[in-house]
Amino acid sequence: MPALLIATLLLFYVMAAAISWRLYGVLFLLPQLLLSLLWLQHCHAAAQPDHQGGPGEGFGVLLMMAVHAMLTLGGLLAGAIVAVGRRLARGGVEPPAGWPGNDDMP
Repeated sequence: MPALLIATLLLFYVMAAAISWRLYGVLFLLPQLLLSLLWLQHCHAAAQPDHQGGPGEGFGVLLMMAVHAMLTLGGLLAGAIVAVGRRLARGGVEPPAGWPGNDDMP
């Protein structure tokens, strides 16, 4: 599980470092919008008086909640990592002492 999380963060980092913030925002917000529309459709269907959920409806809702939460958390975390990386890459910002890659030894 940690390896998959690290691989996902690296993928988001490489993707966000290679493209503009606007395109990254669109790629992050578009799946969120689609999932929100699915939630809206489900809530509307579940609110109908003749709605009778099947035996797997609860499991499906749980899976969609997990997907939505993971996409949100992953996108926000990757955005924060990219923001910190870009801030360190800007001129005039020194990384802290002992930072990896900051070797003062000859």
